[in-house]
Amino acid sequence: MSKLSEFIGCSEDLSVSDELFSKLQLKQIIVKERFEAFIVNYPWDILKYILHGGLNEDFNYLSFKDSKFLKLKSADNFINHKKILISRSAKMNSNIVLDAADGSIMISDNVTIEPFCFIKGPVFIGKNTLVKSGTKIYGPAVIGEYSKVAGEIAESVFHSYVNKQHDGFIGHSYICPFVNLGADTVTSDLKNNYSGIKMNVNGNDTDTGMQFLGSILGDHTKTSINTMLNTGTVAGILQIFSEEDFLRKTLDLLHGMIPEKHRLNTISKKPLQLLKL
Repeated sequence: MSKLSEFIGCSEDLSVSDELFSKLQLKQIIVKERFEAFIVNYPWDILKYILHGGLNEDFNYLSFKDSKFLKLKSADNFINHKKILISRSAKMNSNIVLDAADGSIMISDNVTIEPFCFIKGPVFIGKNTLVKSGTKIYGPAVIGEYSKVAGEIAESVFHSYVNKQHDGFIGHSYICPFVNLGADTVTSDLKNNYSGIKMNVNGNDTDTGMQFLGSILGDHTKTSINTMLNTGTVAGILQIFSEEDFLRKTLDLLHGMIPEKHRLNTISKKPLQLLKL
């Protein structure tokens, strides 16, 4: 057992930390309070985190009495209104439903939500985001700043500047910045036989431990109209999906951007490394 393992009372060998332990000249670590840490190794681990209550835990650190949020009154279209945070600069239409029965909803500065939208918490919507008319968002979900969304979004994480302005379903997916989803782009997030989903990591099938998992799309990736993304699809950066890519679960680096004969095949065989945290 390593020094660090011994001093913190850990049963696992933490020998990789011995060098740091010695460099800091630590003699003893006293743990006064036990806590659980959620380790993120892959993008789908973030989805696991929010699916197991992580987003609600994050909301617990926010002050629901902050003066920059509106003081809401009970209303038929605001369910559990005490758990709904709306910035004073947000533009909200009266014909929307916010349901915070299962988790808080936070709507940040300068967000615009058009009529006839339904949002079920827990959901976070970043500043300057546009939620277009008729949008349905089922939490836990995160929509990053400066994004434009429409259609149906469920249990997913959108980073900033994501463009999804048309109908289509995105579920249990991790979408990186500047991704553009063409009209009627649809993700599958459940296999026909209901079995667990595996991802290709460095050429090996890795069990994600998840039954529901949609797509993981890297920065600046784009889908054409009517694109169907298979369960557990992975894309690196700067990729373009078309209808012919439906049965492919892992796309090469810069797929669709440059001719195949000029692609960097030594890199393209490991697209998930670009997304691994």
